Amino acid sequence: MGIFGHTSFYIGAGKFLNNKSVFYPDDKQFAGNEVLFYKGGINSFLLLNYYTFSTNTEYIEGHIEHNFSGFILNKIPLIRKLKLQEIVDINYLATPSLNNYTELGIGIQYLNFRLIYGRSYNSESNIRSALRIGLGF
Repeated sequence: MGIFGHTSFYIGAGKFLNNKSVFYPDDKQFAGNEVLFYKGGINSFLLLNYYTFSTNTEYIEGHIEHNFSGFILNKIPLIRKLKLQEIVDINYLATPSLNNYTELGIGIQYLNFRLIYGRSYNSESNIRSALRIGLGF
């Protein structure tokens, strides 16, 4: 997107063709998070429970992250010297037990450190929000 930063995305889908003898360790586990610190990555969720929503049937997930690379904050004279980058994050998951789970996140990044505020929505109106601190290597 040129001067507006760069976008990363990940889309995944799957289905177990024969799940009659599938045990819990074989289920599809999603990269959830329930603690203050998280490992950043394009295919991870900010607020999803670790094991509650694993599935042995079908699923579809999508993740998109846009890093504005300072496009907005570089317009503010003193903030420009900090070289902060703005981040917008959207995560989606659909399984038979979890319909239309969506997370929206907005935050800032400095080098490999992130501070992001996330809010999750579910089709059953289960809304959660939290602040996350990320460190990437």
